[in-house]
This record gives sequence, C-alpha cells and structure tokens, in this order.
Amino acid sequence: MQENKVQKIKCRCCGQQFRVSGVCPYCGFQVIAVLGDHHAQAEAFAKRWREEHADKVPQAVGVVYNRPSTWEGEKLVPGEKDYLKLADLSDLSEEFLWNNAVEFASFGNGEDASLKVYLEYLNGSRIEREVPIKLPLVRGITWKAAVRLTEQEDGVEFAVGIPERFTKTETVKFLG
Repeated sequence: MQENKVQKIKCRCCGQQFRVSGVCPYCGFQVIAVLGDHHAQAEAFAKRWREEHADKVPQAVGVVYNRPSTWEGEKLVPGEKDYLKLADLSDLSEEFLWNNAVEFASFGNGEDASLKVYLEYLNGSRIEREVPIKLPLVRGITWKAAVRLTEQEDGVEFAVGIPERFTKTETVKFLG
C-alpha cells in the first residue's frame, strides 16, 4: 500500500512550509517557480518583498491578558495589559502546543466568552483580535493556553483549559 505524503514547499519570503499552492497562506507571497540558475534572483526578489511588506509577514502568535490587579495603599490598581507569546509560527503543527510559562485562574463553566489573541509580524507590529470561545468545564485548577495550525494551514486555532479538557476558538486567519 502506497502512503500518500503531502507535498510541501517553503515560502521564499517568510520561511514557513505549506502545502503546494500559488500563494503562501501565511504572508501572501506568490510562489515563484524557478527554472535554471535563477535562484539568486528569486531570493533577492523575496528579500525586497519581505522588507517592503514586513507588516504582512506573521512570525508569532499569542494571547493578550491583563496582569493581576494590585493594591496601592487603599486603591486597587488594575493590572496592565500584557502579551503572552505562545509560539513562533515555525514551531506550530496541527497538534496543540501548550504554554507552560503562565497559568490563568479558572472561572466560569461552559459559558460563552471571548479570548483576545494576537498575531505578531516581522516588523514587530501586532494585530489583536477577539475570538469567541466557550469556557472549559474545568474547576479548581488553573488553565493554560495553546495554539495550533489549522488543517488548511491558513490560520491558527487557540485553546484554553488543560490538555485533557479544553475548548477551542474558531480559526484566526493569517491573511485578511
């Protein structure tokens, strides 16, 4: 029996590997077929495009959260907004990659909520998106956050909970 292997190519612009198609689903760079000895020219073109479009080349994903509130005398000071990087895109697969650095207090029990996530681009800029999620049915323990590539490799899904019991978001697309 012959095993069907999915053929993948590496984007000359962002370096991500993806199933063969005409456009990189990560950064939108058009796939360049090179015949003969023109690889250096293709690489130079990709480098120029990457520099000109650094705000469109995603490199990392994470969640946005608020640090715990603190008391200053008799005043409760809200925690500052912070970014928890979950992974570089090059580290992702179709399996959830769980963050072990930060744990979140569990609350709720199956209610609808939203998770604020971000995509970070090559130039350091970030876009934030709020995506709906149902809170996991996990009580009395802390939650972690996770991320994975979608099967189509055109975005990511986030999860909260623990590896044995979690809920996930809808797909967050890289482009658009």
